[in-house]
Amino acid sequence: MNQPYIVGWGHTPFGKLDNMTLEQLIRDAVYPALDSAGLEPGDIDAIYMGHFNNGFVPQDFSASLAAVAIPEFRHTPAVRLENACATGSAAIHNALDALASVAEGEAARDALWARAETGGSRLVAAEAKMRRTALERVVT
Repeated sequence: MNQPYIVGWGHTPFGKLDNMTLEQLIRDAVYPALDSAGLEPGDIDAIYMGHFNNGFVPQDFSASLAAVAIPEFRHTPAVRLENACATGSAAIHNALDALASVAEGEAARDALWARAETGGSRLVAAEAKMRRTALERVVT
Protein backbone atom coordinates (compact mmCIF):
# COMPACT_ATOMS: atom_id res chain seq x y z
CA MET A 1 0.00 0.00 0.00
CA ASN A 2 1.18 3.50 -0.71
CA GLN A 3 1.75 5.66 2.33
CA PRO A 4 -1.49 7.52 3.13
CA TYR A 5 -1.36 11.26 3.69
CA ILE A 6 -3.63 13.81 5.27
CA VAL A 7 -4.50 15.99 2.29
CA GLY A 8 -7.09 18.30 3.80
CA TRP A 9 -7.74 19.78 7.19
CA GLY A 10 -10.12 21.99 9.07
CA HIS A 11 -10.61 22.84 12.72
CA THR A 12 -13.03 24.53 15.02
CA PRO A 13 -12.24 27.39 17.39
CA PHE A 14 -10.65 26.46 20.68
CA GLY A 15 -12.40 27.30 23.91
CA LYS A 16 -15.83 27.04 25.45
CA LEU A 17 -18.44 27.10 22.69
CA ASP A 18 -21.76 27.22 24.53
CA ASN A 19 -23.77 28.53 21.58
CA MET A 20 -22.64 25.96 18.99
CA THR A 21 -24.30 22.63 18.32
CA LEU A 22 -22.24 19.55 17.62
CA GLU A 23 -23.68 19.53 14.09
CA GLN A 24 -22.33 23.06 13.49
CA LEU A 25 -18.93 22.07 14.88
CA ILE A 26 -18.88 19.13 12.44
CA ARG A 27 -19.69 21.43 9.51
CA ASP A 28 -17.09 23.97 10.64
CA ALA A 29 -14.39 21.28 10.62
CA VAL A 30 -15.49 19.19 7.61
CA TYR A 31 -16.19 21.81 4.94
CA PRO A 32 -12.77 23.51 5.22
CA ALA A 33 -11.11 20.06 5.22
CA LEU A 34 -12.97 19.07 2.06
CA ASP A 35 -12.15 22.41 0.41
CA SER A 36 -8.44 22.19 1.21
CA ALA A 37 -8.33 18.61 -0.15
CA GLY A 38 -10.32 19.48 -3.26
CA LEU A 39 -12.99 16.89 -2.43
CA GLU A 40 -16.77 16.74 -2.21
CA PRO A 41 -18.76 14.94 0.51
CA GLY A 42 -19.58 12.17 -2.01
CA ASP A 43 -15.86 11.38 -2.32
CA ILE A 44 -15.70 10.24 1.31
CA ASP A 45 -15.96 6.45 1.83
CA ALA A 46 -15.99 6.34 5.64
CA ILE A 47 -16.04 8.66 8.65
CA TYR A 48 -13.91 8.13 11.76
CA MET A 49 -15.02 10.64 14.36
CA GLY A 50 -12.96 11.17 17.47
CA HIS A 51 -15.27 12.63 20.14
CA PHE A 52 -14.21 12.72 23.76
CA ASN A 53 -16.63 12.98 26.68
CA ASN A 54 -20.09 12.78 25.19
CA GLY A 55 -21.56 13.89 28.50
CA PHE A 56 -21.36 17.50 27.32
CA VAL A 57 -23.79 17.06 24.41
CA PRO A 58 -27.36 15.74 24.43
CA GLN A 59 -26.75 13.16 21.66
CA ASP A 60 -24.46 10.30 22.68
CA PHE A 61 -24.18 8.84 19.16
CA SER A 62 -22.07 11.57 17.61
CA ALA A 63 -20.90 9.55 14.58
CA SER A 64 -24.46 9.57 13.23
CA LEU A 65 -24.57 13.36 13.54
CA ALA A 66 -22.18 13.67 10.59
CA ALA A 67 -25.12 12.73 8.35
CA VAL A 68 -27.40 15.18 10.15
CA ALA A 69 -24.86 17.98 9.78
CA ILE A 70 -24.00 17.16 6.16
CA PRO A 71 -26.84 15.36 4.34
CA GLU A 72 -24.47 14.01 1.64
CA PHE A 73 -22.98 11.76 4.35
CA ARG A 74 -26.33 10.01 4.87
CA HIS A 75 -25.14 6.64 3.52
CA THR A 76 -21.47 6.99 4.50
CA PRO A 77 -20.41 4.52 7.22
CA ALA A 78 -19.38 6.38 10.36
CA VAL A 79 -17.90 5.32 13.69
CA ARG A 80 -17.18 7.28 16.85
CA LEU A 81 -13.97 6.65 18.75
CA GLU A 82 -13.00 7.74 22.23
CA ASN A 83 -9.66 7.17 23.88
CA ALA A 84 -9.29 9.90 26.51
CA CYS A 85 -6.45 12.25 25.56
CA ALA A 86 -5.65 10.18 22.47
CA THR A 87 -9.14 10.37 20.93
CA GLY A 88 -7.99 12.17 17.76
CA SER A 89 -5.09 9.76 17.35
CA ALA A 90 -7.44 6.80 17.78
CA ALA A 91 -9.66 8.08 14.97
CA ILE A 92 -6.68 8.55 12.64
CA HIS A 93 -5.23 5.14 13.58
CA ASN A 94 -8.53 3.39 12.84
CA ALA A 95 -8.85 5.15 9.48
CA LEU A 96 -5.29 4.07 8.57
CA ASP A 97 -6.09 0.52 9.71
CA ALA A 98 -9.13 0.48 7.44
CA LEU A 99 -7.00 1.62 4.49
CA ALA A 100 -4.49 -1.15 5.21
CA SER A 101 -7.34 -3.70 5.31
CA VAL A 102 -8.52 -2.58 1.87
CA ALA A 103 -4.97 -2.94 0.55
CA GLU A 104 -4.74 -6.48 2.00
CA GLY A 105 -8.08 -7.30 0.39
CA GLU A 106 -6.79 -6.07 -2.96
CA ALA A 107 -3.73 -8.30 -2.65
CA ALA A 108 -5.91 -11.32 -1.81
CA ARG A 109 -8.24 -10.48 -4.70
CA ASP A 110 -5.30 -10.25 -7.11
CA ALA A 111 -3.91 -13.60 -5.91
CA LEU A 112 -7.28 -15.31 -6.37
CA TRP A 113 -7.74 -13.68 -9.76
CA ALA A 114 -4.30 -14.83 -10.91
CA ARG A 115 -5.04 -18.38 -9.69
CA ALA A 116 -8.36 -18.35 -11.54
CA GLU A 117 -6.75 -17.10 -14.75
CA THR A 118 -4.00 -19.73 -14.66
CA GLY A 119 -6.23 -22.79 -14.75
CA GLY A 120 -7.97 -22.84 -11.39
CA SER A 121 -11.33 -24.52 -11.15
CA ARG A 122 -14.51 -22.80 -12.26
CA LEU A 123 -15.51 -22.46 -8.62
CA VAL A 124 -12.28 -20.61 -7.82
CA ALA A 125 -12.74 -18.44 -10.90
CA ALA A 126 -16.32 -17.59 -9.90
CA GLU A 127 -15.25 -16.90 -6.31
CA ALA A 128 -12.41 -14.69 -7.49
CA LYS A 129 -14.73 -12.77 -9.79
CA MET A 130 -17.26 -12.24 -6.98
CA ARG A 131 -14.57 -11.08 -4.56
CA ARG A 132 -13.03 -8.81 -7.17
CA THR A 133 -16.40 -7.19 -7.85
CA ALA A 134 -17.14 -6.78 -4.12
CA LEU A 135 -13.71 -5.32 -3.39
CA GLU A 136 -13.89 -2.95 -6.34
CA ARG A 137 -17.11 -1.58 -4.85
CA VAL A 138 -15.26 -0.95 -1.59
CA VAL A 139 -12.19 0.56 -3.21
CA THR A 140 -13.93 2.78 -5.77
